[in-house]
Amino acid sequence: MNSPKTPDFDHMGWLDNAMTVLALRLRQEVGLHRALKGGQGQEGFGGILLDADEAENMLEQMAGTLRASPSAAAIAQLEQAQRALDDAASLGGAKMRFLRDMFGLSHADCDLLILTAAPAIDPRFGRIYGFLNDDVARRYLTPTLAHKLLTRHDLTVLQARKRLDRRAPLIRHAVIQIGPERPLAEAPMRVDETMVDWLLDPVAVPRVVPIPDAPEILSHRPAGRTIDIASALTSATPDVAVRLAVRNAWLAASPPVVCGLDDLPDLALRSLALAPPPANALFLRQPHRWYDVGGTGQADKRDALRDRAFSGLAERVRGRLTLDDLVLPAACDRQLQGFVSAARSYKTVLGDWGLGAVFGKTPGLCGLFKGPSGTGKTTAALAIAEALDLPLYRINLAGLVSKYIGDTEKQLDALFDAAQEHACMLLFDEADALFGARSDVKDAHDRYANQGTAFLLQRLEAHQGICVLTTNLHENIDDAFLRRIDAVIDFPAPQTAEREKLWRRLQSADAPVATLDLDWLASHPLTGGEIANCCLTAAYAAQAKGTQITTGGLALSIANTLAKKGKPVLKSAFGSHYASVRGAGG
Repeated sequence: MNSPKTPDFDHMGWLDNAMTVLALRLRQEVGLHRALKGGQGQEGFGGILLDADEAENMLEQMAGTLRASPSAAAIAQLEQAQRALDDAASLGGAKMRFLRDMFGLSHADCDLLILTAAPAIDPRFGRIYGFLNDDVARRYLTPTLAHKLLTRHDLTVLQARKRLDRRAPLIRHAVIQIGPERPLAEAPMRVDETMVDWLLDPVAVPRVVPIPDAPEILSHRPAGRTIDIASALTSATPDVAVRLAVRNAWLAASPPVVCGLDDLPDLALRSLALAPPPANALFLRQPHRWYDVGGTGQADKRDALRDRAFSGLAERVRGRLTLDDLVLPAACDRQLQGFVSAARSYKTVLGDWGLGAVFGKTPGLCGLFKGPSGTGKTTAALAIAEALDLPLYRINLAGLVSKYIGDTEKQLDALFDAAQEHACMLLFDEADALFGARSDVKDAHDRYANQGTAFLLQRLEAHQGICVLTTNLHENIDDAFLRRIDAVIDFPAPQTAEREKLWRRLQSADAPVATLDLDWLASHPLTGGEIANCCLTAAYAAQAKGTQITTGGLALSIANTLAKKGKPVLKSAFGSHYASVRGAGG
């Protein structure tokens, strides 16, 4: 929803008129206050207290040419001024219209904001509020006084109090703040200086950005404007500090994301979940904690429950890759397509068709991706999971393997149980570490190690889901595992044509890339992972220098990659780039 812009709208003129109308209403309230007090004066306190005559004189000055009196004509004049003010606020350029659209405020809420902000805009209103509060030291609006001044909205006391509930728009979005003093009827109501500055700024408001009813719950840190709740915890009122930061982001039309929630204890997180800040999203590394304390959000709760089930055993691998994004030899590509087809049909073939019972095969699928590091094995697993619309979880060996006897088997049990309960795809990266060949039994350690391998073999065979194993040392994998693997796909190092495609991808991004010598770049026998690292290293250097990404910069990255592998940087291979590479220490 966009707010139409009206460049001729005079915001400061409207705000001056709002102050004038408020002065008229206060003058009527002061007159009523005088009548109820029976003419009892408060003179003689030299400015500590304000008497009724002084209050009326002050309001007469503030009301300008308009006058307030009990006469029907004066009341009609006040109502006419209020209607004109309301009509002006309906214009596209009015900030009140922006606040209504952005934060869902009602007309009564907007009036309440003006009442609350008035003492910060003109201190004389604070003195009048003190007079009406029967205590000039209390120069602020209170819920009781606000209810008296909002008579045109016909609000009951309960309705007025509900507008100050922590879930009500005014408080939820930190448009106004109400003090902790109780009873609530006498609590101070204030507007922070940032909001006062915003109200006094005649600059046109930005486009309205819709605020979601509930924040999205994210388990990965997003790009964009983030608000770290940890910095707000040092404040005397951390909840208000967070809401103020979130509000300021919305006022700038920059959807905020609140992070740092993982550092909160459960009690503090539960308090926040009862009335979450109206952020666009909340970032938690463990989203299930938010739901455990009663929080709600737009994310699928199944994701959080799944993450909790795999906590410490596996971690979610995220990305948006398709099989078409992979640069692989034709044979490898065909095998991957065949694996995806099998993954889509294995339940039908083995279950519905009964072939699983005929051949003694559990309705599951397991693939082994083998090849040198950096050839795209893990990337291919992610692309397959994306094609099957399944979340991919990579096994955490540190959390799975234990030195204590029997613990590894318990962890494996929990892993496969979680995978069975929650539809997902398992990835055993560097599988040779877990699926290694069993050895001859020479001592108790060998016996227990072999027992763990045997248990893993049983669970893998019984698993009714999809597993992918990746390794660059497939010869170390136990033969019993290899016999139970449905597809073994080789990922060879890319050839020249494939390397050229990988280098060409650098030009498809928005980065400032000079004309590249793709033939020369592709002549270096690097894997896809190494090419990606070279591109990123050259990009970092170019950004730091404020230059384009050039073939020379990439040549230096290639030389560093070769050095890491312990390979020489040959003049015959680097040609005209050799001198610059050697000069840079390559």
